Amino acid sequence: MNLRLHYKNVKTGLRKGNLSDTFVVAKYKLSPYRACGHGCAYCDGRAEKYYVEGDFDKDIVVRKNLPEVLKPELQKIREKGFISIGSGVSDGYQPAEKTEGVMGQVARLLSHHSHPVVLLTKSALAARDREYWQKVNRNSRFVLFVSLTFLDDGLGDIFEPGASTATERLEVLQSFKEMGCAVGVLAMPVLPFITDTDKNLSDLFGKLKEIGVDCVIPGGLTLRPGIQKETFFRVLNKKFGNLTADYAELYKENRLSGSPLSAYRKELEQRFFRSITKYKLNSLVPHYVYKDHLHTYDALHVLMQHMRILYEQRGINTTPLKVSYTRYMEWLQREKQKYNRRRSLHYAELEMLLEEMARNGELARILDNKKLSAFVYNVIVEKQYFDYISLQLYDSGY
Repeated sequence: MNLRLHYKNVKTGLRKGNLSDTFVVAKYKLSPYRACGHGCAYCDGRAEKYYVEGDFDKDIVVRKNLPEVLKPELQKIREKGFISIGSGVSDGYQPAEKTEGVMGQVARLLSHHSHPVVLLTKSALAARDREYWQKVNRNSRFVLFVSLTFLDDGLGDIFEPGASTATERLEVLQSFKEMGCAVGVLAMPVLPFITDTDKNLSDLFGKLKEIGVDCVIPGGLTLRPGIQKETFFRVLNKKFGNLTADYAELYKENRLSGSPLSAYRKELEQRFFRSITKYKLNSLVPHYVYKDHLHTYDALHVLMQHMRILYEQRGINTTPLKVSYTRYMEWLQREKQKYNRRRSLHYAELEMLLEEMARNGELARILDNKKLSAFVYNVIVEKQYFDYISLQLYDSGY
């Protein structure tokens, strides 16, 4: 693959969120590159909304000075949270990394700190820096997320020509799991009529269960009108021409989000849930992975959002939970404003305040939900963990 590398100096390395996201539970984000040489036919990063200039597969922006800029930023971090590496428009271990080595420098730098890290990639090159990632895991927590939706290396040649094979990615997952790191799989996007079958999902999830992955987060294919959709259809017409009409029907609404027909989405979600349930896999980042690496107030925000998803998957009414979550967030946002504005305040103080409120009943008053308040007390004061499969509390973490 002939890459055209464009070097750019950045002024900042980390992007910070006010609270951790509920997807990979990250508060800080960084990416050594922009655009991606993996050349995945379905990549959402091709869409015009991301303003990636040039040929997405070949015109790669290299943020060469990222390690230099990142070093002082890491020393100034005030609030605990996972640093996420990778984005919807890039991969830190894409082909350009073999020659540029920016990701390797970032990994070495992070290994000298105690910040938890979550890495998203579909490259086996991540194993090159396992020494650094193992040190990050000893210092705090390292979570490896690998994108993988099928076990057939032949399909990878068609839809993910620049990425590591499925076999290689499985080996990396196994390696990092044996190293003591938490590992997860982003099983997205599954391709309609190609990899969304019950057999493919069963084969994939069964293999991941064998490895002992900590979670599998599945998702469907979105095709945003424009470059992304056109690129995917070119590959589809060439290799799976018999499915072109079916895809045209499925994505005929041309939604800005790229979503297929709602009936298909709902049926696919049910299929995901059946497979996840069959193999007793977590479909979200488990509580034990993040609980001790976020401030308590942030971890509670993530947990309550995850609980809503987990209970809705099982058809349980979550209206009371949503109301309590809203009340909690109103309080938290007010309190966080004070700490965000004044560097003399320490976020650990807010953490201690929340624990005291859990003990004296003030948090129960805010939540206004007796059952939930008792649950939250056990999580915050008794330091218990919530199991996302059994939906039960237990005492020890991972």
